Formats: sequence, C-alpha cells, structure tokens
Amino acid sequence: MCWSLFRKIQNETLFISDDNWIFNDFAIKHHYGQSVYDYAKSSEQAIAKMNADALMLYKLQQVLKSYGITLFVCLAPSKDMVCGEHLPQVDAFTREPGVLAIDYYPPLFDSLGINYINFSAYLMAIKDTVSYPLYLKTSSHWSNQAAVFAADTLFRYMEHLSGR
Repeated sequence: MCWSLFRKIQNETLFISDDNWIFNDFAIKHHYGQSVYDYAKSSEQAIAKMNADALMLYKLQQVLKSYGITLFVCLAPSKDMVCGEHLPQVDAFTREPGVLAIDYYPPLFDSLGINYINFSAYLMAIKDTVSYPLYLKTSSHWSNQAAVFAADTLFRYMEHLSGR
C-alpha cells in the first residue's frame, strides 16, 4: 500500500526494479543462484541433498503405489522465473551462483519416474498467450488468474495419473 500511494517501502526485504516491479529478497536470491546457500554450503552439497530427496520421493511413490495411492510433486512457480525480465539489478551477491532446484529436479524426476508438475515451466510457457498477468507488479504471489490456470492443469494432471 505504501508503495502504491507514496512510492515508499517499509520492508527491507523488498526490492523495486527500474520498471516498478516489487520482488522479495528470496526471489532475487533464487534468481541469482544464491538461495542454495541457505541450506547447503556448496552446490555439490545441495546436489547431494536433492539426489537424496528425489530418491526418497521415488521410494515413497512406489510404497504408496502398492496401496493404490498416487503421489506427485508440484514444483511451485516463482516470480523471478516467470517475470525475470522485471528483476531489479542487485550487486549484493558475491558468491558463485549455485544450482537451482527448479532446474535440477525435472530431469532427475524424469530419470527416476517421479510424477511431478512444473508450474514455473507451465506459467513461463503460457505467459505471452494469456490476457491476464500471471504475477502482479506489487505482489510476490501469483495472480488469481494464474491460480485458476494452475488449478485446471492440476486437476487434468490428477485425472491423467488416476485414469479417472
């Protein structure tokens, strides 16, 4: 609200781009490959954790399948991925860019046969064809219209996996 009315921000974790898009610090850290350092000391350590997590998901998927339950993973969309052209220029990151989970997981899930849906890829694919914004300039969350598109896709994916 302060930004919309007075062009001031009251939150030190928000950044404004030259074209007046607001991004939170996590989105910027994610875009520049720095968020990996919040949970791992290196890209190699992050990759090892992601490999272990994917293997655990695969095993869980197989166990649940034996009970007639279909497990799938939703890779959540990210404003920095979908609207990266609006990111503010930030020079605060001095570490080497780390691996991004959104880039690493899909081929790994494909190789293991893990059911998943990648909403960042989906929203990037449709962003130039829809008549509504998928993210708003002043919010870090996807728009209501994007949520409707995603819900429709999610329901169709669930129908595909279940055969119902």
